Amino acid sequence: MPWPKGTVRTEFFSQISDIILPAKDITYRVVSIKNEDFIGYSNFTIRFYSEGVFLKEKTVNVRLEVLRDMVVSTGYLAKGSDISKDDVKLVKKWFDRIYPNLITNINDVLNKRLRTSIKRPNTIITRNMLKEPMMVKRGKLVRIVLEKGPLKITTIGLSKQNGACGDIIKVKNISSKNVIYARVMEDSLVQVEF
Repeated sequence: MPWPKGTVRTEFFSQISDIILPAKDITYRVVSIKNEDFIGYSNFTIRFYSEGVFLKEKTVNVRLEVLRDMVVSTGYLAKGSDISKDDVKLVKKWFDRIYPNLITNINDVLNKRLRTSIKRPNTIITRNMLKEPMMVKRGKLVRIVLEKGPLKITTIGLSKQNGACGDIIKVKNISSKNVIYARVMEDSLVQVEF
């Protein structure tokens, strides 16, 4: 299983009490379905052997749950607010399926901005609820950097659009008055790419 020891619990939905094996020194082997995720509802086959000779097999229906960390809110959070360490906490919960948007590390939410309001404490925070904060605001001054090999040119510009880290936005060069496209690198800093 891909899950750490002690983080999986199993609920059995069928039993194999009706099996009678007329042999001594019985051994068994539990076989899973190929490419099993080992989470959620599944079937396992139990094969019985006597001195290495196959006797019988039975199928058992189970539900596997995995204990995972998840980030939840500590209280009400308004849409558009930036998340700080006081706004979230890490809790453990049992899951019977994989959620690709689940966040398991608090550092993955800090300084991100909420796309939606969170009205209650202990609300699960998922990746699709977050966006990068605006690092450049429309109408504000930014530093424009161009780096090409050993050449580095820096000038001042006026942002024509809002932008989060990694966004490409329009910026007006103050000295030349030309409008160019640049990538947002950090607060009030954009880089021209060639």
